[in-house]
Amino acid sequence: MQDRIIEIIVYVLNEIKTTQKSLQEIDVQKLEKLGFTNSEMNAAFSWLFDRLYLAEMNLNFTPSEKSNSHRILHDVEKLIIMPEAYGYLLQLRELEIVSDIEMEFIIERIMINYSHPVDLREMIAITASIIFQKDEHVLGSSSYDNETIN
Repeated sequence: MQDRIIEIIVYVLNEIKTTQKSLQEIDVQKLEKLGFTNSEMNAAFSWLFDRLYLAEMNLNFTPSEKSNSHRILHDVEKLIIMPEAYGYLLQLRELEIVSDIEMEFIIERIMINYSHPVDLREMIAITASIIFQKDEHVLGSSSYDNETIN
């Protein structure tokens, strides 16, 4: 379920970036039409509100410095990370869902643990697990992978 929640987060942040809407102005009916459940949308919006709240409280929950450089994959990394998977990772970085350090950690984790090409589906699962694992440490008891949010 975490991968579906991250899809919603990416969708919402893209909407905010392209339309200049606020988080409260996002049309959830579009998400419903895309097949997302209320519990998935609630978890995604909860994550986003937590992130915005912690950023306002100056707890450095969001990446503080936006890098102007782009990570280029080494030839060996290109054999393991498929172009659409890497594009997705770049999109997460551009939306500031992951930092440069987290991006390096994700690439390193893939290179160590995978001997087959990582496609988009796997990249979503990998990044979601890392993002939500990080948030559990910062937020304590919050849970984004089930219907209960404490």
